[in-house]
Amino acid sequence: MANGFMATTGLMILSIMTILMSFIMVRMCYKKCPPSKIMVIYGNVGMDKSGTTLRAKYINGSAAFIVPFIQTYEFLDLKPISIPVELRNALSKEHTQIDIFSTFIVGISEEMELMEKAGERLLGVSVAEIQRLAKEIILGQLRLIIGTLNVEDIDLNKEKFVDDLYKNVEKELNKLGLYLINNSISGIKGPSGKKNYVEI
Repeated sequence: MANGFMATTGLMILSIMTILMSFIMVRMCYKKCPPSKIMVIYGNVGMDKSGTTLRAKYINGSAAFIVPFIQTYEFLDLKPISIPVELRNALSKEHTQIDIFSTFIVGISEEMELMEKAGERLLGVSVAEIQRLAKEIILGQLRLIIGTLNVEDIDLNKEKFVDDLYKNVEKELNKLGLYLINNSISGIKGPSGKKNYVEI
């Protein structure tokens, strides 16, 4: 009888431990994603409706179960990134040197196509590195647009200059999975040394 009691007690303890371990495993595998981030789940994440194997799943503002040893996850931060940009000695169409003083605000997009690009290109990349990459794109587009215009063109039609810049920069940022939230040109300094301020 004592042996039967011990066996029953042992079975109960084993059952409680199994339930407790299962609860701990569920808690460990259930991952929440705050609204300010995108959780990228990769590994074996299944297929889409067309039967194509998915590279990753993207979760925002909800939660998901991560299957141990089969899946893992990382976060992309949706917080806006401010990038001060000073372009010195850019050459206009007539080879006149121009300085541009500006601030650009970029972020990782929640649009699915751009999210996937961000997952492929920016996952695990530091904010400082994202700033550097975005700044290179912005500087390149600034030089490109200025090189197609005369100083007078920029001075007489600053709004068109800023609008063209916005479109060109955003198109290039989209290739990284970023989008342009805002841009502000605070000053354009031409060959006279006089700074013309522009408020957008």
